[in-house]
Amino acid sequence: MHLEAVLSRFYPDPGVARATIGRLGDDELGGSGLEKTLDTLLAGRSGAAVVLKDRAGREYESPARVIAAPVPGLDVVLTLDAELQEIAQRALDDALRRMDADGGDVVMLDPTSGEVLALASRTREGSARPSAFTDTFEPGSIAKIFAAA
Repeated sequence: MHLEAVLSRFYPDPGVARATIGRLGDDELGGSGLEKTLDTLLAGRSGAAVVLKDRAGREYESPARVIAAPVPGLDVVLTLDAELQEIAQRALDDALRRMDADGGDVVMLDPTSGEVLALASRTREGSARPSAFTDTFEPGSIAKIFAAA
């Protein structure tokens, strides 16, 4: 018997901002959302070392034979507010239903710091791909305030 350290992602509330945060794919790479967008920062890099084995196959690590030290992935801290995120998601779903719209995005920012407090995206097909930060939009009537600012 032996212990083996295994690293895994932990999502405290899988329903909140799922599309924004994203998920890992089966290959343990970022499959969607920020997990995909920031995968190179989050993943880190494996190390490499020469490992000696005896006839029985037992491995003996040699600290003097490290070829490359592992580089841990970086931490990403989001400023999403779980309550505001839930409100944004429900409001967007309701607005899409009432307006019979093809899709929409809701982005709530803190006006003093610019922090993103909530981000919700939906399409008629049910896709929750966060188009608010993955797609490019021309400034339209709704965005003129930002273009003028």
